[in-house]
Amino acid sequence: MADTTTLVSSSTKTYTGAISPYQSLYLSNQGTITTVAVVSQQSGYPQNSIQFETGEWTDPPLMYPLSTNLVIVIVMTGSTHSFFQIQGTQIQMQRQLKNADAIAQLKIAAPRTLQLTDRIPSPPPPPPRPTAKPENSTRKPRAVKRFCTQCGNAIHPSDRFCAYCGQNLMSAKGAS
Repeated sequence: MADTTTLVSSSTKTYTGAISPYQSLYLSNQGTITTVAVVSQQSGYPQNSIQFETGEWTDPPLMYPLSTNLVIVIVMTGSTHSFFQIQGTQIQMQRQLKNADAIAQLKIAAPRTLQLTDRIPSPPPPPPRPTAKPENSTRKPRAVKRFCTQCGNAIHPSDRFCAYCGQNLMSAKGAS
C-alpha cells in the first residue's frame, strides 16, 4: 500500500519571499488548492492564511510590489491566471485585475524573486488550559493588546504611528 503522505507532499510546491522587513509571504500549491499566508518575521508564525481553488500551477508565482499593495500572479494549466492582492495582512484573490492603476503598474514593475521552501510555518499549539481554579482567587482585568494592522507588531494604546513600520494608527482607531 502506498504512503499517501509522501505522494501528497511530493506534489506540493511552496514558495516564499519578503514583503517587508517585518513580513514574509508564503505560497503553496497542492493539486488545485493554493494557500497564501502572510507570516510575521518577528514571531515566525502566520498573521493570516487563506486557501483558494486556483488550479494546478504551471510556473512559479511572480510577486510584484506596487505603490499601494502587492500583486501575486499565478499561471495555471491552460495559460489561465489568478491574481492575489495583498495589503498589510489582507489577502484577496481575483481571476482578473480590475483596477486600471494596478494594471498599468504591473506592466512596468519588475517581479521579486520567490524562493522554493519546504513548508508554510504553523502556529504554535495553544497553551494547556488550567483544570481547576484556586478558591478565593480574584480576577484581575486583562489589558487588551493591540497590534499594527500593517506589520503585526505590538503597539501601545497611546501610539499614533507604529514604531516598526510607520503605519498611521489613528485611521485604524476611527475605523474600529
